[in-house]
Formats: sequence, structure tokens, C-alpha cells
Amino acid sequence: MNVGDGNNGDRHIAGNYPALATTYKSDGDYPGFFTMDHGKNYKLHSNLVDGKWHHVTITWTPKSDTDHSQGTITYAYNDKDPKSGIPITDPNQVVQTSFNIDTKNFGLTENNTKLYWGFTGSTGKYSENNLLVFESIPSFVDAEAVPAIYDDSQGGTEITESNNTVDPNSDIRYTYTLNYKGWTKNWDKISTKVDVPDHIKFTSGTITYPNSAGNKPHQINPSVFSNSNATKLNFLLPDKLTPESRTAIIELHGKTEKMPRKL
Repeated sequence: MNVGDGNNGDRHIAGNYPALATTYKSDGDYPGFFTMDHGKNYKLHSNLVDGKWHHVTITWTPKSDTDHSQGTITYAYNDKDPKSGIPITDPNQVVQTSFNIDTKNFGLTENNTKLYWGFTGSTGKYSENNLLVFESIPSFVDAEAVPAIYDDSQGGTEITESNNTVDPNSDIRYTYTLNYKGWTKNWDKISTKVDVPDHIKFTSGTITYPNSAGNKPHQINPSVFSNSNATKLNFLLPDKLTPESRTAIIELHGKTEKMPRKL
């Protein structure tokens, strides 16, 4: 990805394949020099150079969990306040664009699947300090956790923002679905720290691997729930998540207090 300035009307972010000869074209203003052909992967940013920090989120989405030969890179510029970290939703401030990537252009092979990636920048005939800070970068594992809450005293009705009241002494079930998307390592030795909500008492729990052989629930050790004053539940998942077994479902069972509360 290239960050360019040029002049005040041409501040932009663009991307292309650095190892392809077709990525570069002769610069008519400077004989013997070449510039990157931005093609369609080009977006103007009027405030790219203003002496202030700007937050950028870059997301790589492969074609599928098993096919990384193609995919999409999306970046959102000005999507967070750099000081507070609060998301910015004003479409007049946030600039977002996507472009397709064909990873075959990187010379990858079955035994060589890793890339170096980074940023370059140019200022043309001008000069300035270009500073870049990484807030976070992907680790060896790409995964997500999806929570949900159910009122089993009401037939398993899901608790949502619009349906957030339960009766006293109701049976409550919290679920956390862990999804392993892939990367270079298996997701192993998964240690959980689950916050215990106010006015809820968890009494038992299970861990299920729906894609593994047998698919039998593992009971969470009862000692995890023995401390009635605990604000967190700490336990280790028994199995790892891999390309062959990508999902684990944690279920925590409990009851609400005797007085009705909103969750």
C-alpha cells in the first residue's frame, strides 16, 4: 500500500503488486523515473497531510476459510478518534474502499505461504515527517467469539436489546461460540476469563466441539462455580481448534436473582 501526497489536490492512498513490472509506468515529467500505476485501487483523502493523527483499519478477507488464493482488502480511514478510540460513524469523515487481491501475484507456493507487508509513502518534491504507529496486528490465530443469552424458563427465548427483561429466579443460559478462521497456528490452550454479570449466579457449564468426532459435551469443573462472590470465571478449554475442528461452544447455566432485573 502506498501513501502519496504530490500536491494538495492529490493526497491519496493506493495499492498494487510491488513485484509485477506492469505495476510501474514511466514518469513523463522525470525521464528515467517510474511511478506506481494505481489503477482502480486509488482513493483521494483531502486531510491526509494536516499534522494530525488519523486512524486506519485494514482488513483482509479471503475468498473462503480454505481458499486464500483470492480475497479483498478493505481499509477505513478516519474510522476512530485517535485519542479516545471511539468509532467515528459520520460518512462525511470516514472514507472506506475495497479492492480485490489475487495472491498468485505474490509468487506464493504450497511450501511458501508467507508475505512481508507494509507501507510506503512519497511526497514528491516536498518533504515532511511520515509517522506510523501500529495499534494492533493479527497474531498467529484469526478467530472470533460470538456471545448470546437465552431465557430457558421461557422456552429458550433469546435476550436482546429490545427483549431484555426476565422474571425472578429464571433459568438463564449464556453461550459463547468460538470460531477459528485460520492462520499459521492452531488455536490451542484457550484460557477463558468470563465476566459474571450482576444479579446472575452461574451453577454449571459445558464445552462442545460440534465438528469433532463424538461431539460430546465436556463438563466444566464444578469448582469454577463454587465461589459465589466471583466476578470472573476462569477455565481452560480441553481441546484445540484446528482447520478440521473450527468451532467450540461454551454454555454457562445459571439463575437470575429473586428480584426482576434487566440484563
